[in-house]
Amino acid sequence: MILDAIRASSGTALAVSDDELIAATREIGAAEGIFCAPEGAACLPALRHLQASGLVTANQRVVLFNTGSGVKYLECFS
Repeated sequence: MILDAIRASSGTALAVSDDELIAATREIGAAEGIFCAPEGAACLPALRHLQASGLVTANQRVVLFNTGSGVKYLECFS
């Protein structure tokens, strides 16, 4: 279903490393006070990759959604 939605919208998908998403979880927490789940934080390094590749430009508006709490991952971050 996800691939169908990506294709129908002419969108794209990419992967980020575990190290990138864990670092993004910490960065978002420090900057925004939000303890987001790593899979939600993965949007930040993904956006940076898209910017670096030119698929997202500085004049575009982007919204990153976090749909999970990092609380269930507390043991992973200690």
